[in-house]
Amino acid sequence: STDGTILRTTLGIPIVTCGPGNRLIPHQVDEYVEVTELVDAARIYVASAFNYLGLDGASPSIVRGLDGSSPSNVQGR
Repeated sequence: STDGTILRTTLGIPIVTCGPGNRLIPHQVDEYVEVTELVDAARIYVASAFNYLGLDGASPSIVRGLDGSSPSNVQGR
């Protein structure tokens, strides 16, 4: 769910929505998300955070780690 629709229609604020799943079945009894879509979305979120924080050159192994692999350069692992 997003407040983006209200922000756009009421206040005219441009929005971007991004996330996994079929946009035609959200919030329904049979809603589901494919694992590959979830992993892709997580990669987009991490890449966006890195970009925002100025870490664009960060090791790609951190992002690859989201698919279940164990990146060795993530603190705490």
